Amino acid sequence: MKNNIFKVIICFLIFFYGKYLQYIPICLFKLNKPSPTTDALLIMFSSFIECLLLFLLFRKELKEDFSKFKNNFMINFDIGIRYWFIGLFGMIASNILIGIFFKVNGSTNEALIREMTALAPYAMFIDSTFLAPFIEEITFRFNFKLLIKNKLLYILSSGIIFGFLHIIFSFSSLTEFLYIIPYSCMGICYALICLKTDTVSTPIFIHMLHNGFTMLLAI
Repeated sequence: MKNNIFKVIICFLIFFYGKYLQYIPICLFKLNKPSPTTDALLIMFSSFIECLLLFLLFRKELKEDFSKFKNNFMINFDIGIRYWFIGLFGMIASNILIGIFFKVNGSTNEALIREMTALAPYAMFIDSTFLAPFIEEITFRFNFKLLIKNKLLYILSSGIIFGFLHIIFSFSSLTEFLYIIPYSCMGICYALICLKTDTVSTPIFIHMLHNGFTMLLAI
């Protein structure tokens, strides 16, 4: 148990402070005024290092988890897709309702991602499709599962905090704060996938598919 708590703390530190890894290439190459493309590459660099650190932290557990995912791939994929559709429906429906009743045209977080994608599509595609889902699922699904044993509390906390952290650093109005709902819909469904398949590899895989499809539409 003590070992799990230690790993949980390290995982949160990597998630919250990993962005500062961008200063390594900034200092090495003396990038005083990075361009938008360089910014995207720096984000990708820090995300890659975060993924590497998280894998090293949980390498034994993740190897066993991936083996379980691979051996029951079709069953896990079927469960993942079914719950993804539920989350997607909740996400789309809540986005539409927020737009209709509160006259808001998307969250600032989404606008920033679209802007960065337009400037550096390849770097953002790699980061959003492959790196970010791994980091987020390890942090919010696998990490929370080690910490919280009550299933309902795990699902709600994992999903809502996931949604909260997607908007808290970029929202520009109290109305825009409502976008915690669509983000949380997906977070809750990823948590359900993790529980139903007893693997974190399944929500990682489904999250990658979701982000990849979204990024292709954006590009």
